[in-house]
Amino acid sequence: LSLAVRRRWPYPVFAIEATASVMYYGSGYPDGPNWLGVFVALYTVTAYGDERRVWIVRGGLTTLVGGWILAAFLHPPDIGWLAFRIGTAIMAAVLGESMRMRKVIAAEAQERAERAERTREEEARRRVDAERLHIAREVHDTVAHAIAVINVQAGVTAHVLDKRPEQVRDTLLTIEQTSA
Repeated sequence: LSLAVRRRWPYPVFAIEATASVMYYGSGYPDGPNWLGVFVALYTVTAYGDERRVWIVRGGLTTLVGGWILAAFLHPPDIGWLAFRIGTAIMAAVLGESMRMRKVIAAEAQERAERAERTREEEARRRVDAERLHIAREVHDTVAHAIAVINVQAGVTAHVLDKRPEQVRDTLLTIEQTSA
């Protein structure tokens, strides 16, 4: 039953399963299926536990193996079966650590991809801003040149208005074209 909540509370479930296994094994009963629960709980602790998990797994695994060995002295089992239990427990811990590392590596890769995407978006936004600034400068230069031409033409018109009225029409047309 404790395995049903193993992902929510991996450490207490591992402690319950390890204690039950040592007690069952030490009571002299023939091996039953409860050792499977220990391996599932051990895998869960290593695969889904937090940062303290390394020390808890090492301590818990050492205590568990010590309990099995002590129980083996009380009720001598088949040594091959004890070695199988210890090896399988170590394998469950290594498998859980491998799964955890895969998840960590995948999360880091995802973070790097997201960071690269943000960098690309920022670079694209920076380029768009630079292009807008370039266009604004060109528009400013064009408008400033047109205003300068209009100013010169208006000055010429004011100067020649009385002396050469026929030229006034040409300069007004130039001002009109430039301002358009």
